[in-house]
Amino acid sequence: MMSGLDDWVEAINYALLTGRDRDQCDAFNSLIPSELRSAVAAKVYQTNKEVTLARAAEIAGVFSWEIADVLRDYGVEPEYCQATKEEIEQEMVYYD
Repeated sequence: MMSGLDDWVEAINYALLTGRDRDQCDAFNSLIPSELRSAVAAKVYQTNKEVTLARAAEIAGVFSWEIADVLRDYGVEPEYCQATKEEIEQEMVYYD
């Protein structure tokens, strides 16, 4: 069984990369030791640009409104707008 923070981060990122379905990812998240969940969530959020605040909250096992404080506790500043400039421009064209 994995015990180190980096091992869990690598495993979560791999599961997300390989497109595991939501149930598999949730089951995997439940295996993370409770004392590491917040740290794993912060590191995954920091290192994987595909991970949203909502997903980080799921990994940490906290409510979505709590995740910003959790991330800041680990020195990670949450990004409230995670869309790229191109995505925003495309959306603006769509609504014009």
